[in-house]
Amino acid sequence: GDGGNSNTVSNSTLNNGANGYNLYGSTTVGLTTGNKVLNCLIKDFNVNGIISFNSTNSEFTGNTIERPTRVGAASLPKGVILAAGTQSATVSYNKIRNLFGGAVGTAQGYGIQTTVNPAIGFENRIINNLIYQFASNHQIYGIDINVGGNAKIYHNTIVFDDLTSTSTQQTY
Repeated sequence: GDGGNSNTVSNSTLNNGANGYNLYGSTTVGLTTGNKVLNCLIKDFNVNGIISFNSTNSEFTGNTIERPTRVGAASLPKGVILAAGTQSATVSYNKIRNLFGGAVGTAQGYGIQTTVNPAIGFENRIINNLIYQFASNHQIYGIDINVGGNAKIYHNTIVFDDLTSTSTQQTY
């Protein structure tokens, strides 16, 4: 596909920018396939740590995704988002933390979000991730299945224990 196939980014630091890592496949030529982001530090991005569109068999494993010093937080920061056309992706062993940077957030935040409904047999897998240290006075989501389903979600740890939050919003 247009977005490239079988690329691996590993043991790297991705710092700043709108998104840390973008994986965009074509809607007309075909899905990108076999791309990997492994053991990277993805930090101080504006909106998304990792975003995947129109891809298959992607792997996002062992990354630390955070915004420790980002000021002027995005309206909806997300650690990882699996969006339209993403199927058979694996999101595993990542640490997703501190999405609101140097200030307490006033917006929703998402550890991992899916906005895709892959066919049975092409489920996305979300396994053994650690999601924590979200300081927000708004709604926060550990793992959000926004559209459809067909996701396999196993053994993730989500800790939302910010004692300074004044939020009356629900936490998911």
